[in-house]
Amino acid sequence: MSATRLSGAAEAAEAAEAAEVAEVAEAAYGPTAATPAALVAAPAAAAAPPPDARGARGSFTCRVCGHTDHRAHYAALHLGRAHGNEVSDAERQACAHAADLETAYFLRLRYHAKAIIGISPLVGFMAILIVVAVGLSANPFLMLLPSPALLVMLVFLYIFLYQGAKYDDARAAKAKG
Repeated sequence: MSATRLSGAAEAAEAAEAAEVAEVAEAAYGPTAATPAALVAAPAAAAAPPPDARGARGSFTCRVCGHTDHRAHYAALHLGRAHGNEVSDAERQACAHAADLETAYFLRLRYHAKAIIGISPLVGFMAILIVVAVGLSANPFLMLLPSPALLVMLVFLYIFLYQGAKYDDARAAKAKG
């Protein structure tokens, strides 16, 4: 197995997300549509790479203004955002779905950023301890003995902070209404 292949669980999750995108596209554009390509002209290359969770790869041209995107996902977003008054209900639904996927991605990115910021003081404190141990001519390797336990603690703290960021956002959204 190559090092660049995804794990089985990640591959299954990506396949499920791709199936969801295809299902929404089929509902929006009819049973023959595999991707939101019905919004745009056909891909320029005859043998386009296979679709992934963000839509088919290739060159997609907006049917209204000629704007090109390299993914059907981005083309659907462009069509809905730039030409909102000129799109059909199916195209609007495809744009809304693409926007939901984009929002979910940025939320996950935000949660990771909050978790990294949260563990930074602990990582800095560990680095200071090692520098002090080296400066005092103590054996720096003695400071590294508890490293596996500290790394496990950092991983659990990271997960805790990530989930906490999700909880905080959910609580704030619930408070807004």
